[in-house]
Amino acid sequence: MGRDTVEVRFAKLHENAHAPTRGSEQAAGWDLRALEETFVGRGTSAKIRTGLSVAIPEGWEGQIRSRSSLGAKGMIMPNGVGTIDSD
Repeated sequence: MGRDTVEVRFAKLHENAHAPTRGSEQAAGWDLRALEETFVGRGTSAKIRTGLSVAIPEGWEGQIRSRSSLGAKGMIMPNGVGTIDSD
């Protein structure tokens, strides 16, 4: 497989998990949905469960970024990027 295409596999670990979706054909990534509603207080952090397991191919990385609309609500992730955790 060349660098022009990449196959990212995922598995649902919870029956209520939602498969990743792309907003459009031109989208650079996939949209993820939280498994449950989570409250994140001002100045605090939280792990947001998706109920998914993702296999990132060797030589690639996975990143989580906030929706742009969350910035208007004061929700900004440190460094603007989150890490896909192995938990």
